[in-house]
Amino acid sequence: RFQGPHIVVGDFNTPPESRLFRQSWGGWRNAFSRAGWGFGGTRLNGWIRVRIDHILTSDGWRVLEARTETDVGSDHLPVTARLQLR
Repeated sequence: RFQGPHIVVGDFNTPPESRLFRQSWGGWRNAFSRAGWGFGGTRLNGWIRVRIDHILTSDGWRVLEARTETDVGSDHLPVTARLQLR
């Protein structure tokens, strides 16, 4: 309903492979899925890492790069992306 390019970011508490994620956010571009390397786990739980933190964009953006950053003392790793307006 909104006009122009959009970005949605945050802790979605679900990985992009989940049915719930695909139903709710399947029409958005997932920055890490498009331009990240590896698993991109953002939730730290011992040796298990799951990517539940996301940067999603509308079609008005091109994803140039996405990555998880170093631990800043949280139980989640930061995720960043470099975007370009189309």
